[in-house]
Amino acid sequence: MLAPSMDQRILVVDDDPDLVDVAAEMIGRRHEVVGTTSTVRALELITAGGIWLLVTDIRMPGVNGFQLIEQARSIAPRLAVVIVSAYYDEAEPLARDVCGRYADQALSKPLTM
Repeated sequence: MLAPSMDQRILVVDDDPDLVDVAAEMIGRRHEVVGTTSTVRALELITAGGIWLLVTDIRMPGVNGFQLIEQARSIAPRLAVVIVSAYYDEAEPLARDVCGRYADQALSKPLTM
């Protein structure tokens, strides 16, 4: 995982706008954060550059999180990724394996401070 420079941001993507806001607030205390509920917008932001970390949900309408990650990494191969999902259970070997193939880290919802 690359360390951020001053011109790089963290991108938070979730279909729940309230979660985007909460995550951006939590992360934004130490980093510049941009959030969106649109995977299309997320890919536009990644294409434009300046994103070093993608924080994304998995279950979203249309393009799911795994598809988003694949498309994002085709644009920015060194992009760091964190999956945040209510369906992730770190005690479950299959979940760890699947998330490990796509992400650098996986976290369970709900997020707590």
